[in-house]
Amino acid sequence: MMAVSMLAACGSTGTTRDVTDMPVVQEMEDTMDTPVVRESGADMAEEADSAADSKVLILYYDYSENMGDISGMDFDAITSASLAGESPKGVDKNNLLVIVEEVQKATGADVFSVRQNETHDPDYDKMVMPAQDDINENRQFTFVEDIDDLEQYDTVYIGMPVWWSKLPQPMKQFVENHDLAGKTIIPFGIHRGSRFGQMIDQLKELAVGAEVSDDGYTVSATTANDEVRAAVADWLAEMQKQ
Repeated sequence: MMAVSMLAACGSTGTTRDVTDMPVVQEMEDTMDTPVVRESGADMAEEADSAADSKVLILYYDYSENMGDISGMDFDAITSASLAGESPKGVDKNNLLVIVEEVQKATGADVFSVRQNETHDPDYDKMVMPAQDDINENRQFTFVEDIDDLEQYDTVYIGMPVWWSKLPQPMKQFVENHDLAGKTIIPFGIHRGSRFGQMIDQLKELAVGAEVSDDGYTVSATTANDEVRAAVADWLAEMQKQ
């Protein structure tokens, strides 16, 4: 089960690739007349070197890693959907963390978890409304650590739960505080019915000068972990073709 950062939300914008349509309480050019231009060996080698030098980062925010005192909770409640009073079949781990792991394995990306000093209540029911207040009031958080040398990355996968159809306030603030100009941003997330909500539009507004992909991946928090792993593999394969 996952400590699923997932707040009920409505509406959807942006392109999503979802593995379930279940409502939850969380996708040739004609070249016949086009001459084929073959690259020289030098050009191909230069492109290969450029690709090798390209660095990838996974930047994510997870509720289960940003709770207060969890000493009285068992591990299962912290890592799975039972945190929200649910025990979906096949969900033994937070789907957001499942996506992080699969992307990291496929890309070899560096990983940075956004962690705040002002933690959320570990009781999901008590956390829900204050999290909405944080968004509405543009609450400002402080963070355990900052990311070093962000400029070295060309591609940044940005992941989070979709809360109230938006970015969680700490993640909104973290993105807003960093220069992502010139980078390709690929969003991913978990939800309880909203899909991406307004998240992609928010990222386009906050990450000035960056190219934010509309072909991100989002999935219900209650989808079985193995289904998510398979869907992420398909999504990444499609991304590589672009």
